[in-house]
Amino acid sequence: AEVTLRTVLFREYGAGLELLYDQDLQVRIAMLLSKQGVAAEIYAQGLGWRIEQWWDDASALPNSRMKEPAIMAQVAEEIARFHKLPDRLQEGFPSRISAMPPASISRLSTWGRACEQVVMEVPQVQKRIDVSAILAERAWLADFVREAEEKTIASGLDVVFSHWDAQENNILMTPDGLQLIDFEYSGMDYQAIDIATYFIECSIDLGVEEPPFYRVNHSELPTEDEMHRFCAAYLTEYLGDSVHPSDLRIASLVCRSERFALALHLLWAMWSVVRACRASSESFDYLEYGLERWSLYLQAKHRLLQKLGRPL
Repeated sequence: AEVTLRTVLFREYGAGLELLYDQDLQVRIAMLLSKQGVAAEIYAQGLGWRIEQWWDDASALPNSRMKEPAIMAQVAEEIARFHKLPDRLQEGFPSRISAMPPASISRLSTWGRACEQVVMEVPQVQKRIDVSAILAERAWLADFVREAEEKTIASGLDVVFSHWDAQENNILMTPDGLQLIDFEYSGMDYQAIDIATYFIECSIDLGVEEPPFYRVNHSELPTEDEMHRFCAAYLTEYLGDSVHPSDLRIASLVCRSERFALALHLLWAMWSVVRACRASSESFDYLEYGLERWSLYLQAKHRLLQKLGRPL
């Protein structure tokens, strides 16, 4: 008999992740996406692990290429298609998922509680990072990202099926185009969250091989023109109609994405605190990363409030 050998990926879930997402639900999401051909095929799975398809001829999108016009357009289109998955499947999309509240808002609460829990277990964490100050931002931020809610479709507040972690290591370059992977944090959320994620990640290189294994470069944040072009490609796919970068709807989407960038910095700072307390890792300093995201939050908040003419 002829035997076909395949490269597979053995995925094991890290310690402490049960505080950050529902692992059973995320397995169900992975299986749903696999059946739809959106995600890798799953060959076997068990408690805390699964074996899935891997692409031999694929590689992670290098951070240095994230702002190339063709790459940005492809990523925007991929995100838009992902967002429309519930509409494409209609009755086939599980109501348990579609009924979920927007993840960014619910995680401000759940990840905040997880932070409080782990800091009680490992109180010395507070000596390196001011968890109380981080948590104190949550109520204001939950209102700020959604205020002046517009009724216009595609202004950033449409609740869609969100990838939630569209960074370089979760976007594969394959011979057939770009492929989103790693859906552990996926769920329903406001559409601006994925757009904001990609913009932020352009400035955070996660491919650094020496400590702290990442590099932040503010100059790599997309320019206004790049953000507008990205959002034009996104809306063209999302709405099924050609949208030019000068379209007035683009400005609304960009502005909403800037607000959600604050939520992302704060949430990943909280995530880092939880991971630092629960994961034993000598290869990545989670607290250092949390401090970086907290600092980025404060800087971005200052810039945005100045831009909006708000008191600091």
